[in-house]
Amino acid sequence: MFKPVSILLFCLFSSILLSGQPPGNNEGHTKGLKGAISGTLVDSMTTVPIEFATVGILEINSGNVINGGLTDEKGGFRIGEIPEGEYNIQISFMGYSTRTISNIQLTPKRPDYNAGTILLAPHQELLEEIKIIGEAALIEAKPDKIVYNAERDVTTRGGDAADVLRKVPLLAVDLDGNVSMRGSDNVRILINGRPSSMFNSSIADALKMMPADQIKSVEVITAPSAKYDAEGTAGIINIITKKKNVEGLTGNTDVTTGTRFTRGNANLNYGRGRMGLNVSGGGHYGYPQDGTSSLLREEYNLPGTSLLNQVGTTTTSRYGYRTNAALEYNLNAFNTFNGEISYRGGHNTNVNDVLSEYKVDEVLFDSYLREQDGASDRSGWEWELDYTHLFPKEREWSISAELDRDHDLSDADYALAYFYPANQEPSLDNNINKGTNLEWSFQTDYIHPFNEDFTVETGLKASLRDIESAFTYRLFNQDAMDWSIDPERTDIFYYDQNVLAGYVSTTSRIGDKISLIAGLRAEATDLNGSFAFFTSPFDNFYTNWLPSITLSKKVSDLNQVKVSYNQRIQRPNQRQLNPFVEYNDNRDISYGNPYLSPEYVHQVEIAGNFFMKGNMVSVSVYGRQTDDLIESLLTINEEGVSETTFENFGTRSALGVNLFGTLVVAKKLTLRGGIDVNIWSEEGQLENEELSNSGSDYSGRVNLTWNVSETLRAEGFAFFRSPTYTVQGKTPSWTIMSMGIKKELFNKRFTVGINITEPFRENQSFVRELSGTDFYQYSENIRPVRSLGVSLGYRFGKMDFNERERKKDNNEMKEFDQGSDNQFRG
Repeated sequence: MFKPVSILLFCLFSSILLSGQPPGNNEGHTKGLKGAISGTLVDSMTTVPIEFATVGILEINSGNVINGGLTDEKGGFRIGEIPEGEYNIQISFMGYSTRTISNIQLTPKRPDYNAGTILLAPHQELLEEIKIIGEAALIEAKPDKIVYNAERDVTTRGGDAADVLRKVPLLAVDLDGNVSMRGSDNVRILINGRPSSMFNSSIADALKMMPADQIKSVEVITAPSAKYDAEGTAGIINIITKKKNVEGLTGNTDVTTGTRFTRGNANLNYGRGRMGLNVSGGGHYGYPQDGTSSLLREEYNLPGTSLLNQVGTTTTSRYGYRTNAALEYNLNAFNTFNGEISYRGGHNTNVNDVLSEYKVDEVLFDSYLREQDGASDRSGWEWELDYTHLFPKEREWSISAELDRDHDLSDADYALAYFYPANQEPSLDNNINKGTNLEWSFQTDYIHPFNEDFTVETGLKASLRDIESAFTYRLFNQDAMDWSIDPERTDIFYYDQNVLAGYVSTTSRIGDKISLIAGLRAEATDLNGSFAFFTSPFDNFYTNWLPSITLSKKVSDLNQVKVSYNQRIQRPNQRQLNPFVEYNDNRDISYGNPYLSPEYVHQVEIAGNFFMKGNMVSVSVYGRQTDDLIESLLTINEEGVSETTFENFGTRSALGVNLFGTLVVAKKLTLRGGIDVNIWSEEGQLENEELSNSGSDYSGRVNLTWNVSETLRAEGFAFFRSPTYTVQGKTPSWTIMSMGIKKELFNKRFTVGINITEPFRENQSFVRELSGTDFYQYSENIRPVRSLGVSLGYRFGKMDFNERERKKDNNEMKEFDQGSDNQFRG
């Protein structure tokens, strides 16, 4: 736990901050407060409710439509996100005369207006309706981030979160779901602006539990400001889920079935007055998939030369689910409460048969068949509670608490039957790991605009994490027909990591074209670890001061350039720390390293967004240096067994370029694409041996969208990534292609879609090469990649609606420029 002085300082700072901003003070100018206008529309002759009538909210002075929507099945409407001021309500529907209700005033003390029952008179002529048009761009380039609006992409329908991230600029996602940004795996993934323990153990497994159809957008933040957690040396990925609160009841359900998986999810929204409720859930099942593997390793550390040759087959399958319930209540225009709880789970099975042959100087040493029957279960839940208070002059204070618990269980049986030596008895082993991860976090933030050109944000956060991993290795005694525990490979690992953070960030406008975001974040980390039986406890305490600065300039109304510098930190994750030994094979084991230190990154970036005749180009150049680099390394022990673990290897320097853009080929045809190139060098020590390597890697993507009609859209997507390198070798290159078509029917309530991945090949080969002074290893895995899926979707309730007024997430950066000058449409 924290040092007593840290707790005292935290409590003292919180008390000063909160006492200086009493929540009850609501007097004065309230430009930032929002209200709502509601009412019920009925036929003036029959008093029957009129559904799907168009309601527009117009400013009296300018006459501009600032918001709008449609009435529900009971004729009701409620339109939020309306600032204080004077407005007219304009209502129209085919076959009725247009109705205008004038001179409506919204004030800080009365931010809502209920027009009551509104009578609409029938008319003989057909009236032109008010159209509220505002479709989000597929990709948006903003001053501080890249936004990918996943809900507009039909090719991800029926997939999972990994399928969505593959389409996002600057990201690379392999077939297993492992994510990298600009050549680095050290990314921080947030859900709605918050960290989640579901990503602590395995990002790839967590992404498979999240349906693509529940993702609204993905934000990629390469130069996070000081208010974000400092973890994630490559940057931050923020996944925004679909959670809209509306007046009345709406919902949707989607089912996708195909040759490789079946997936279904449902979403239900209910809103009444200032209360909103969202409930969602989904699950997936991946059919058993067969693959093959081979491995060839030469070893030079023994007298003579040894050779390991293995071939095998693998069958894998998985299922998973995720449920979520969120409640929002706006007490008034000044106070908002949010609560949310979610539950998740998943199960993987893996059956692996390997035929192994080991020779020393061409003489057979052993030969055996190894059968592995393994399964892993994962479950967890999260609970969140937030309160936000708006002060006069757009000041805002928020406080939040979150509890996150994750459970992991892996259980594998290993059966070994020897062909040589002939007298070697068969063996049966069992390897079990039970892990829990409990994390508490508390956060408070305050935003104070001193004027239109200068804003200060400050806050505190405490994250308390407890990890427990109980690993057991059992041996089966053929004579006694009983299991016995191997004490050398059985223990319980306890690990505590507590982080106390504080930050201050300023946003300044310099003239009409220049903006500056500068901040400093301090993080104090206290950690300790111990074992139940092994006698090697450890602890560490360190403090980091992490500056960040971004300077941007508009070179025209639509074009912008920026330069940024920041420092980041990457603490080792649960998988990298856990000393649990995974026996992939008698001659191949892997485990974590509980003595790892964090890595530190310095990064400079120069970027520009340019809009030219309806097309957009975004280019960035960056330099990055990583110290105390955490890297997976392989060594060969004296028995000829390969051991893979993580080490603080050394230093890695990188220089990269990212380029992506959009091209409107024709009125209904749009082409988007990008390429990322990374040149790097790496050097360090391993077992007192100097190692170094250098090279380059690259990736790219292209997406073609054809809006055939208002209700029919087709898309195609292709991605490629070159081999990526470490100091010991390279990881596989790979490509993927997909295409899909979506048709909306019955007033856009029903949707049918077809998606196909890799139509021209059934399998793909993944080759990995590693080498050291005493070994060379070549491995190949062949896995199925082709899939065909059909998806059906149904929506009910009001079809077009506006999102209820909500507070911004605590970790979401307040955007300096609220306009759309820095966006481009795909």
